[in-house]
Amino acid sequence: MPIRPNNMTSISWACILCGVYACIFWGVEREDFLVLFSLFTVAFIFQLFPFSSWGSGSRPLLFVGTGLIIRIMAVSSLPTLSEDIYRYIWDGYLSQEGISPYAYTPDECINLFSIQEHPLIHSLYPHLNSASYYSVYPPAAQTFFTFGGWLGALWGIAAAVIGLKSLFYMVELGAWIVLYKLFEIQKTDDKWFWALWLNPFLILEWNFSGHIESLTASFIIAGVFLLQMKKNYLSGLLLALAVLVKLWPLLFAPFFMKYIKTSKELYKWISAFILIGVIGSLAFLLQPEYFIHFKSSLDLYFKTFEFNASVYYLFRAIGIWWYGYNPIHLIGPLCAFIMMVFCIFLYRTRIVLEIPQLMDSILLCGFVYLLFATTVHPWYLSIILPFAYLNGRISIIIWSYLIFASYHAYRYDPVKEDLLIIVSTYSIVIMAILIEFKMKKPVIQ
Repeated sequence: MPIRPNNMTSISWACILCGVYACIFWGVEREDFLVLFSLFTVAFIFQLFPFSSWGSGSRPLLFVGTGLIIRIMAVSSLPTLSEDIYRYIWDGYLSQEGISPYAYTPDECINLFSIQEHPLIHSLYPHLNSASYYSVYPPAAQTFFTFGGWLGALWGIAAAVIGLKSLFYMVELGAWIVLYKLFEIQKTDDKWFWALWLNPFLILEWNFSGHIESLTASFIIAGVFLLQMKKNYLSGLLLALAVLVKLWPLLFAPFFMKYIKTSKELYKWISAFILIGVIGSLAFLLQPEYFIHFKSSLDLYFKTFEFNASVYYLFRAIGIWWYGYNPIHLIGPLCAFIMMVFCIFLYRTRIVLEIPQLMDSILLCGFVYLLFATTVHPWYLSIILPFAYLNGRISIIIWSYLIFASYHAYRYDPVKEDLLIIVSTYSIVIMAILIEFKMKKPVIQ
């Protein structure tokens, strides 16, 4: 049977898109920003294919298959955009060797352990950034990392990278099933689900780079869905897991609690949340010095690191003008304080009676956190992006495109940011958010 023009167009779209990703995964380095961003732009435009006259007639199987093929390609390739996964494997290797990742910094390990005893450590070390820091990854994340460390000890770095990304992907697939159900419950046009499924930002940050934000987002999404299903105990458990993978989603907990209608059900949610939190923190409770190391690295991170920030950079400029140097040790905590004030304001003023209101509160709270953060790596945004597609926040979807421009800084060694790109990005995003709130209704229906 000859292929109809509509089918031929769909197949051509899928082949071109897979070719674009193949170039990103195996043909472009992070330093080749113009080529990288151009390919990313093509992929971002191609995610809108379901809305075209050709794509609207395509079967869902085409989108499912294309997305799966691209993700298999991404998972089976070595990341070039970020080195974080090598630190995951480092921590996991130490854990499976019976050494706490909070006990020593990588710099200390290199001096303590010989290449004969631990060859993987010496192979991983050149790939690490922040080698003078203790691990900043919470206990639940370390549990996943152990799998990567075990694979690395058996078969080397490449097997560890692909294996760990595959584990993350298996968790993520469950979240995609839940997301589809949430789209159905809200009666949102499923074209937006397919656009989210094909969003290149998520594919690159979750499946290609293998960031743990995929785990955090998966647990939060499942927690929201379980609230919808009246499974409050399980919902509390999953949000606690999300926090034990990445700390800052703790800011979302008050909105989960505000959604729950009765004291009895709220008690179930809080009990599960605290129970898992305590179990997950046993490593710190039993070995307080590990918590001290963990906290010291977090403090250094917030007081010395700065990247792709918005409000913080504005305050930094004022601080340099006033003091004659960069007072990050003062401005960092100040931004954190203002962020908390805004989040408390949101909690006090937001109505959270329905799941869409809960998701929108999560989205706004996450935005406020990122707005005042001293460091905003692109993958941080991926935690809240699915809720933008679910709740019709085009501004955040636009940000998922613009934030990729921050990779421009990696054209240089050491990293050098372009403030014009940063100012342009945040100006467009904030303007889009203000327009949305002025409209007082989501764009996506």
